[in-house]
Amino acid sequence: MRLLVVPFLGLLPLLCGAGEDCTFDEAHQAMVINSIAARFSGGAPNVPDRMVTWTSVTEGTTTFSYGGCYDLGSVITRSTPLTTPRTQSQVFALARELALRFWSNDIVSARLATETLLAGLDSSTYTVEKTNGRTLFSVLSPSYVELDVEHEYKDGIDRVEIGWQGNF
Repeated sequence: MRLLVVPFLGLLPLLCGAGEDCTFDEAHQAMVINSIAARFSGGAPNVPDRMVTWTSVTEGTTTFSYGGCYDLGSVITRSTPLTTPRTQSQVFALARELALRFWSNDIVSARLATETLLAGLDSSTYTVEKTNGRTLFSVLSPSYVELDVEHEYKDGIDRVEIGWQGNF
């Protein structure tokens, strides 16, 4: 059975309710959200939902999510209005850009996720699932329950999403 990062992270606020005894430090997660928002200007932090959103005329909307109570993970999504879908090489280039920007820094400290994802994409050691107009590229690693790039083009919106859920 496959777990998906996106639905998991969407439940972060529910899984990390006030007063719960969480495995992962919620104060640290809030610090990460606020620090990422401050580091990259224009971000609107939403600490209860563990996310930051940026909107740009040229790039569209970028969302960074990070957190978890019993499972720690991160998802970054870029949704851009385009007349045609990105090619696979463009999807991978954007995945690289997002991982390097948001995960490989002193705030998130997810360099291993970045290195593992990029090595898998560069060496073509990933599985591909195509379902309902979405393409999921999954890189297998014992360090991660999920380490993925997802691409979808629908109604003129091109969405690229990268995510990891740690196996620790």
